[in-house]
Amino acid sequence: MLASQPQDAIPVLIDQGDSDQFLADQLQPAVLAEAAPPGR
Repeated sequence: MLASQPQDAIPVLIDQGDSDQFLADQLQPAVLAEAAPPGR
């Protein structure tokens, strides 16, 4: 829905530490970055 109206999108900041035990296996920041690139 937001992809069709990007002017209404709310900026999102996701902040987690590098020592987060769930970072690589569960949070997968690279997958999120691929799914929601800047300006999209």
